[in-house]
Amino acid sequence: MKKIILLVGIAISAIACKNINKNVFEIDGEIKNYNSQKIYLDELLLSGNDITIDTTFTDKNGEFEFKGSVKQKGLYRIRTQNNNNYFIILDNINISLIADIKNPFDYSVSGSNETNILVHLIHKIVANNQEIDSIQKQYLSLQQQGTNDSILNAYQINSNEKANQFINDVRNFIDSTHSDLSAIFAATLLNPEKDLPLIKKLTARIQKNLPDSKLGKEFIEKYNNIVEDIIGKAFIDIELPNQKDQIIKLSKQKGKWILLDFWASWCKPCRNENPNVVAAWQKFKSKNFVVFSVSLDDNKGKWVDAIKADHLDWATHVSELKGWNSSVCKDYYINEIPTNYLINPEGIIVARNLRGEELMEKLEEEINKPIAKSNK
Repeated sequence: MKKIILLVGIAISAIACKNINKNVFEIDGEIKNYNSQKIYLDELLLSGNDITIDTTFTDKNGEFEFKGSVKQKGLYRIRTQNNNNYFIILDNINISLIADIKNPFDYSVSGSNETNILVHLIHKIVANNQEIDSIQKQYLSLQQQGTNDSILNAYQINSNEKANQFINDVRNFIDSTHSDLSAIFAATLLNPEKDLPLIKKLTARIQKNLPDSKLGKEFIEKYNNIVEDIIGKAFIDIELPNQKDQIIKLSKQKGKWILLDFWASWCKPCRNENPNVVAAWQKFKSKNFVVFSVSLDDNKGKWVDAIKADHLDWATHVSELKGWNSSVCKDYYINEIPTNYLINPEGIIVARNLRGEELMEKLEEEINKPIAKSNK
């Protein structure tokens, strides 16, 4: 009996010691169908310069463990070699994670209420993307079959309505959630110009609640200096190679209405928006309207394949193939994509970030205006 009491006492002591130590974290978990392979623990930053703070291997059963310490709570991910990402909010606490390599977005976490909030948000994002992707695939299939415009328009309207409803859900989430880091994660899905009051409200909240957070400081720095208003200013010329390595200049299109569109093959929101851009081009190309597409790809093959797959049939496509390091990002304040600018025939930027029906409405409004005479 004394031996049993002694063992119980040792166990309680060990648990007590583990709970008393508030300066370390432990993450244990299982990734099914991912046995004896390397995994990474990354700290996530808005800049994209994520930091790998630890690596380990799963055992023969897919089980793993990370131990360490963080200075402040932050947004992290557990990443596999095939780039499955399991996002968590990490503090010096104990967390358990269960995932399956075959279902990359379906995972569960215990020990962290904030991470559960984040996981629920991610599940909604994935479900929304899958629904819109399905609609867009049907749209493209019907388009290739020569389906009439009224049916195609109905699909596009449905897609736009789904996207708008999702963004409204994101706004409501940011405004109501108690998880500041999850709110930051959600805010990256918004257009900061259109949601400026909400962004400013969240910025003040982050300043109050997360004054020492690295991610919080990045968020405040980014959104305290929201893009300079360049509406009404002349465009800055772009001179980059196209798919055939021929140099193409934006200035060669001056005298036309230009939609300067920044996108990439790897950007799902861009790909979802492409049918709207195609529809606008098809409707207005006979009215002195062109699309000038600037890709932030870094893989030429994927860029060219996406142009073909999405039926981006205009001639003006360019890319440095340097991703976010493209020189045009600074000139046009590109910190997210898709981003676009509408430029009038005199070379003046008249609108920014036009999406879906809004793009069509703005083109109808602007193209039907008399062209102002140049003073030159």
